[in-house]
Amino acid sequence: MLSELIEKLILATLLSICLVFPVYKFIFILSARKYSEEDYKINKKKLKKRSFIYSTLITITFSFIYSIQVF
Repeated sequence: MLSELIEKLILATLLSICLVFPVYKFIFILSARKYSEEDYKINKKKLKKRSFIYSTLITITFSFIYSIQVF
């Protein structure tokens, strides 16, 4: 039982590592579309930070729920 749980956690971690960048790029592109070029240059650092935080939270949540139900 414990080894299955550890295996699921390892698989969930690998899945989340693989999905962070694509989800980050998707969220970043969606949030950057609403700004003009001047506003984008001003808010670029804030957008990147927010996109990374959101993508990390979404990916970790998804991967652990997926690993519990599928793996």
